[in-house]
Amino acid sequence: MKFSISTLCLILCIITNIRAQSYEDADTRLAAYFDKMDYWWQYCYKDRTDKKVDSLRNSGGRIYDYVENIILKSPTALTAEFPLAKEKGLHYVTADNGLFRIYSWQAKMEGHETPRLEFRDIAGYTITSGRKYRDISNGSEGGFCTNITTIRTVDSSVVYVANYYSIENGEKLETLKAYSVIDNYLKEISVFQNGEKIPKQLWCQYTVPLNNAMESLPAIHFNDEKTKLYVPIVETQGERQVLTGKFMVYIFNGYLFVYVKDAQ
Repeated sequence: MKFSISTLCLILCIITNIRAQSYEDADTRLAAYFDKMDYWWQYCYKDRTDKKVDSLRNSGGRIYDYVENIILKSPTALTAEFPLAKEKGLHYVTADNGLFRIYSWQAKMEGHETPRLEFRDIAGYTITSGRKYRDISNGSEGGFCTNITTIRTVDSSVVYVANYYSIENGEKLETLKAYSVIDNYLKEISVFQNGEKIPKQLWCQYTVPLNNAMESLPAIHFNDEKTKLYVPIVETQGERQVLTGKFMVYIFNGYLFVYVKDAQ
């Protein structure tokens, strides 16, 4: 069957419109799920009846299920935008090569005596046969992903270094984790070295004004060439953990970021 150029253009426009509409619907639905979770969270603080706790659990579970089973299985899961859900609390960051994305949000859940908060982090990534996803959450120790830095090692391996943060009682915790797709499976790997130690994570915690905590830039950062990693040195002043303006510097040797004392 042959189509004229005008007919092909019409078909492409229809397909594009359907995809755009489906993502608009997904965005609207996700935003509604966040609203429901917030609604039942407030009621669970006031009255912890079984019905309200079940409603909170179900609303939070719907967000997870929708991201995992609908969003991440879509052809454009790593590029689509969700502005309404983002306003409600959905975070998503994509690597600069477009092959890796992390969705993160704070789940409001029932607790033993009071409701509790846990982070949800799900990664979508590209393999030779398509796309896969993996739950990379670590519960209360997780955070919102704010940035992904793509590093290529000397043996051409691709490493994704993700910045996370969480805030509690005016303290901002920043964490750095590294991932790589190995044999078509996403794994958290160790790319940091300090002496004989090769930790999977680097972190720092410091005091910030509550009204500026979310907007403040990450204190852990790379240089423009991605050859140096700067981790802030923090000192205690009374009850505050204060950034000193000094850094521990990790230098990339082609495989690992190695701490070098007195490096600038």
